[in-house]
Amino acid sequence: MPDLSPFLTNPEFPLAIGFVVLAGLVRGFSGFGSAMVLSPSLAWLYGPQVGVPLLLLLDLVVALQMMPEALRTGHKRTLRTLCPAAVVGLPIGIWALDVMPAEVLQRTIAAVVLLAVVVMAMKPRREMPGTGGALIAGALSGITNGASGMAGPPVILFFLSGGNTPATIRGSLSLFFLFTDLIGCIGLIIVGKLTLQVAALAVLMVIPLAIGTLLGTVLFNRGASPALYKGLALVIVGAVGVMGLIL
Repeated sequence: MPDLSPFLTNPEFPLAIGFVVLAGLVRGFSGFGSAMVLSPSLAWLYGPQVGVPLLLLLDLVVALQMMPEALRTGHKRTLRTLCPAAVVGLPIGIWALDVMPAEVLQRTIAAVVLLAVVVMAMKPRREMPGTGGALIAGALSGITNGASGMAGPPVILFFLSGGNTPATIRGSLSLFFLFTDLIGCIGLIIVGKLTLQVAALAVLMVIPLAIGTLLGTVLFNRGASPALYKGLALVIVGAVGVMGLIL
């Protein structure tokens, strides 16, 4: 049995549980955002060697929890284009991470994300882009995932750009992140970064994560009008872009 005493005896463990509940709440409502909450908080509390694999495991749990509903509401035909394109874009992002200064890369990605948010807020589209747009969004998602560990913004903005309902956007994003989380976990297992200790710690956090996700789902079902959903989604993605520019 892995030794979890360094985590359980840490006075900051309750704070980690609080972040996990918040991440579940955001993800349960919007279909995304859990990584944006957990990535900086878990890295701060436990360091990236524990924080990154723990984040992926917890994100995978949320995706599995939301999968039954997502299979009913998600735009599966578009996902068949987005997911392979993301796999193709991933090594490009890893290459960019190797050849570009980290600060320049981070700020470039953040600036592009913010520009897309501003354009969408000022001039929203009525129809979702076609196959070409899906290929571009999927490839960009793979690139940003490889370069920064953040796969979400390109695909989130892709689904927000059309006339999709909140339920369709939420379900589509849940299925997309299920795919990317599985790929990420497999990769971490191959390189030996996903340990039994991290897996055991994730098990301890599953219940608070599930509670937060359930609360977020209840809030979504009670009041997610298209305007409210899109507004909150753009605020979340925009906040990530701002953080990428100033941190």
